[in-house]
Amino acid sequence: MIIDSLPDSRVRDRFVDVRDSSPSLTGYATKFGSSGYVVDSVPLAILAAMRSSGLMETMREIVQCGGDTDTIGAMFGQILGAASGTGGLPMDIVNQIDAVSLVRETAVNFARTSIVMNHRFQAGDGSRRS
Repeated sequence: MIIDSLPDSRVRDRFVDVRDSSPSLTGYATKFGSSGYVVDSVPLAILAAMRSSGLMETMREIVQCGGDTDTIGAMFGQILGAASGTGGLPMDIVNQIDAVSLVRETAVNFARTSIVMNHRFQAGDGSRRS
């Protein structure tokens, strides 16, 4: 799990608490806060993605937490999208995004670049190439 790779920090402490107590999203927000500060927002967004039963339902839960809901919701959406691809997103909403074709093209290019970089690092060649 990610906890083992984190340095001793407040963010790590939050992840340990989440692992050990398994709070709801609102329980986390009540206990720790839901500001845009990284210590509050990143663990909450990851918790939301781990517990998500769907984009819209989880977004509603994030809004109920209060605080910096747009930041936390944006991070959650990105994590969910990265983890599940477009299959985890309601297409009727995705298709309402301005320049959705550009967003899709950018995502495909990012994925291709990530695959190439992953192969380079696995081969022991993490050097930059033009």
